[in-house]
Amino acid sequence: MVLAKILSFDPAAGWKKTGSGVKFDKSLTSQDQATARSESPSTAETSHATTLSSVVPDADLWLNVGIIYRAGILLYMLRTLVLDISEDKSYLHEANPSLEIATLRLETRRVLASALAPIFSDSASTKHLGKLVFFPVFVCGMEAGQGEKALQEFIVHGLEMLGRMLGTFGPVSAVDELRGKWAADAAAGAGGDGCYLG
Repeated sequence: MVLAKILSFDPAAGWKKTGSGVKFDKSLTSQDQATARSESPSTAETSHATTLSSVVPDADLWLNVGIIYRAGILLYMLRTLVLDISEDKSYLHEANPSLEIATLRLETRRVLASALAPIFSDSASTKHLGKLVFFPVFVCGMEAGQGEKALQEFIVHGLEMLGRMLGTFGPVSAVDELRGKWAADAAAGAGGDGCYLG
């Protein structure tokens, strides 16, 4: 049931991406518009936010942060609550026969990696938004397979750039952990499914 609810959530439903940001598909009523105007931030605050990235509009980056967290949490949940548990998983298919965990996992990782790309596309967006997506980047790295060298390099580059931008060794230590996991996976010839277990 939980997986069905997570799968039914569509982060793009009701939204349409444009070159100038993200807008609602449904039109607002006059009462909604008055409420939105009274709650909107000052222009001084918004002018700083729009200078975050010259490549990707700020609203699109924030939508990506939401998509990134949804995908990162779904991957972590699948790994820790489904794949790493040695119990019988036949109940998953009884509740939703079309549910294919492996396909869901691969597609979610693909969505996560593509949503992370704009965050690490330039130094400004990395500095301001990269620190918010540290956990999902690490989860994406943990889910990267042996034959996915490009994804592994992207994760390493993103975490190293984040460490430099923030002046902290946390992301660099995460790179060391990921490289250790990838080496262990390559030596074992398996997916290293026990890496999330404490």
